[in-house]
Amino acid sequence: MGKRTAVVIALTLIVAVSALAQGNIAIPLTYRGSTYNGLYDPATKQLTCSADNPQGTWNSNVASNVPSIGDIAAAGTAYGPLFIYTQPQSGGPRVDFCMLQWQTGEALIPGSNTPLRGTIGKGRLLYANFDLGPYGAQVNVVAEVGDKRWLYRWDISQGGCKQIADPAIAPPVENPPPPPPNTISGRITHWVGGSPTSWPTERGLRGVKVIIGRGIYLDIVGAFEDYVRPTINGPGEVVAEVETGADGSYSVEVPAANTPYTVILWKQWWVPILGDDVGGLPAIYNSSLQKNALEAGGKHSMLRYDPNIKHPAGGGVGDGGQTIQITGGKFSCQVPEGYTIAGSQDDLFMLRGPEKTGIVGIGVPEPVGAAELPDFATGVIDGLAPEIGISDLHIEANQAVQIAPGVPGLMRVAKGVLNGKPGHFAFLVFSTSSHSYVLIYAGQDAVYEKHFPSFESLLQTVRFR
Repeated sequence: MGKRTAVVIALTLIVAVSALAQGNIAIPLTYRGSTYNGLYDPATKQLTCSADNPQGTWNSNVASNVPSIGDIAAAGTAYGPLFIYTQPQSGGPRVDFCMLQWQTGEALIPGSNTPLRGTIGKGRLLYANFDLGPYGAQVNVVAEVGDKRWLYRWDISQGGCKQIADPAIAPPVENPPPPPPNTISGRITHWVGGSPTSWPTERGLRGVKVIIGRGIYLDIVGAFEDYVRPTINGPGEVVAEVETGADGSYSVEVPAANTPYTVILWKQWWVPILGDDVGGLPAIYNSSLQKNALEAGGKHSMLRYDPNIKHPAGGGVGDGGQTIQITGGKFSCQVPEGYTIAGSQDDLFMLRGPEKTGIVGIGVPEPVGAAELPDFATGVIDGLAPEIGISDLHIEANQAVQIAPGVPGLMRVAKGVLNGKPGHFAFLVFSTSSHSYVLIYAGQDAVYEKHFPSFESLLQTVRFR
């Protein structure tokens, strides 16, 4: 039982830790009984899609160089998954499409070499509305070209792809009065509706949080929470924060500066803007958001601040002290001070800490006996390390520990190389009568000992039910 459980838990950890390291964003799509798994990698700008259905198993490339998750719209159709996305070009961005066949994952019309991918029109994608049909979808698209918004309408189906209305330019937004000195102001909108006979309309969006700072970006890797974090070069400072009014307008005063500010837009359950640079005060920054229709339920449900962010209202406190639960509440612990929740679901949690330290916890409903713990630990470590890029792993310490009365555990400390840098890893395995668990603390050599007490403080808060 011990080795088999180790394989199960190692595979789950491989998926969890790899997703945390890579920062990939899932785009789950369904149509009746078929499920498709879109995946966007912010690091490589790659958009892919896979399927594992009784009718077909495949993994296909959709597009490269997609600027952000906000540049993607998608839907499941009767023919297969359909993606609309921005493609940068030397003469300005354009909006492209790609539809994959549900059985093969090929972007081709059946029985021919005619591609089911192409260009809808110029501009950067702001909005797409899908009217599903028996063989694909009719799509209304809004794209931004300079200070204009172009409207496109296409029919994309297995029989072919064609424009079904002449492109149009949306009515211009009324120019606001000149902004006061040392301010950033603008209007945030969204697009509503659209059908085969009517264009979508633009409306102001109330309650968008406008976050302005220097050396910041929005991290949206977590399953539910988004985090304002410092960039590598910092300084990681929020200087102002305001919410849009009923018509989507906002205006906020900021300190005079010679360098651009970064603007983040966030609204619960909407696809956010991760960070656009704005320079030259006074500045006007307008944008549009789209409803979170292409990601799993709960995505973008909470906004938090990294503990290293400087915030005028005293923010940046992280999730320290918050209780986190897995395995249906049978296991709980408190998040150490300075750590934030990077991901959480019923069988695992992932915490990010200062100086790139991290803690991962996972549980599976397959208990192991005390005598099996050594084999269990070996199976987890051997199965996990090479899959997530840990090389030259050497066990330095092996110690029996008591997690709680009647819950024996085994801790192994190892050194190795992760992502080209030397680090240390603490693997703690233990089992109750119903579940087996693994907790992993990881840090680079220079900071591992410094932050190990945070891992110890977490262990002191572990509770079982």
